[in-house]
Amino acid sequence: MPVIPEPLFSFSTKAIEAIENLRPNFEAVSHEKSGAVVVAWGTTLVHDGSQKTSGLIITFYTESQMADMARYARRIDGLDVVLFTMPDNYHRFDGKIIDYANGKGFFFVSS
Repeated sequence: MPVIPEPLFSFSTKAIEAIENLRPNFEAVSHEKSGAVVVAWGTTLVHDGSQKTSGLIITFYTESQMADMARYARRIDGLDVVLFTMPDNYHRFDGKIIDYANGKGFFFVSS
């Protein structure tokens, strides 16, 4: 099976600032220092499967998880980033900028 290259995407200044503002909250809950930023495409489903919502997810791996995940990290706009999604979703990320706005959260804009 051929290897599909990961999509190329970047972060706006606002997104980077929002990510860095999230780190202390993540570390307080995880009781561990954060490692790489996890960028994912996720889908939530209602228990009966009748509704689903998909969207961009930003979180972190902890430093202890980075022992296993470091090989998947790449440097994007000064952040160590691990893309966590299926290749079927690569088109959502490719050529996009991840931006952030209060009240809207993280979202894609075209570059």
